[in-house]
Amino acid sequence: MTESAKAYEAAATRADETDLKAAQVHALSCLVRPYGLIDPDRGLAAIAKAEQLSLALGDTLLLARTQMLAAGIRLMYDKWSKEDAELCSSAHKTLFELQDSATPPYHIMMYAHVQMLQGHYQEAFEIYETGIPKRETTTTLIAYFFGLSGKTVAFLRLGRFGELWRLLQEGKQLAEKNGSEPWLFNFREAWLRTLVFDFDGARRLCNFIMRPEAEYPTEQPKTIAAVAAGYAELHCRHYDSAIEYFKRVRDPRITPKFFLHWFWRMTAQLGLSNVWLSSGNLAEASIESDSFLEAALSTADPHLQALAWEMKARIAIVGQSWDAAGNYLHEASTVVEKFEVPVAAWQVHSTAWDFYRHTKDETRAEHNRALAEAHILRIANSFESDEPLRKSFLSAPSVHRVLDKART
Repeated sequence: MTESAKAYEAAATRADETDLKAAQVHALSCLVRPYGLIDPDRGLAAIAKAEQLSLALGDTLLLARTQMLAAGIRLMYDKWSKEDAELCSSAHKTLFELQDSATPPYHIMMYAHVQMLQGHYQEAFEIYETGIPKRETTTTLIAYFFGLSGKTVAFLRLGRFGELWRLLQEGKQLAEKNGSEPWLFNFREAWLRTLVFDFDGARRLCNFIMRPEAEYPTEQPKTIAAVAAGYAELHCRHYDSAIEYFKRVRDPRITPKFFLHWFWRMTAQLGLSNVWLSSGNLAEASIESDSFLEAALSTADPHLQALAWEMKARIAIVGQSWDAAGNYLHEASTVVEKFEVPVAAWQVHSTAWDFYRHTKDETRAEHNRALAEAHILRIANSFESDEPLRKSFLSAPSVHRVLDKART
């Protein structure tokens, strides 16, 4: 990646010296690929310069391509903003209207990531399926990489954990056969393990990824490991340790930027909310959950938004603020009814089950418990029946109680 960055830097400099502005835009756009992995801030600076240059060239096609990529890069590596999400979509619309067929696959994969993070999973999957090169080559490797990356995140969002697990194992086997490090697949496996409550497994894998001889970025696995450790400590009721892990992730001075770093910072906010609630500190839980809700609503991610409203509802239930809890659950339910986000949905319906039991509405309580169970089983049954990760998911206390109630 360092050699790649040096090559694109040299190309951009040579193009500038010879006043080949379109070539300079191209080189700077390519520069974000290696820098996205090894130095996101320099990647953001490069694409900002490419966007600025393209605005002055009067080339509508080049401008649309560059703006779509620039907006996507900022959304993935800096922060989510409504303006950049709209710019990415409008630039894509311009390319469609111009019947462009030569936009680099990397740009298209970045657009698909943006769609996916707005809950437009089907559109994103169609792009991944048609846009991922059927085979890796030296000219399509980065598009292949980002296509697989997006597809794995979509599988996570959709609760298609078993399909993801099989894709990861196939990818790791192929990488090992080719003599390459399967770090993308390891990253996603660690993420998957956190969602099936295998926090110790996630930590072990991240520690392996970060071994001294490894030659790939470590900020993402460090962060996933810290999140996994935080939840592991929470489950053991080691609240002080859990707080430290989550605060470390949330602090940009300790955890610098990487791909979707803002998602993991919000995940840490959710973790802190859970710690304060579990430890009985409702005041701190409310403050932290307010911050998480504000952050989630600043994005277009229905998964995060549903979890943020659900967190507020749980705190209100413990505090016996029934009207507030009902309002929060209404917001959460609206999200999970509109979008296919089963990982968040089972948690929303599980909390609604608790709420309606407290308010003595047994019909609605059982309806929500049944919906939670259906989402849980859909996720679990995507695995093979004997897969250990399936067992880890189903045996988690928050999951088991929903299913255990179904058997009584």
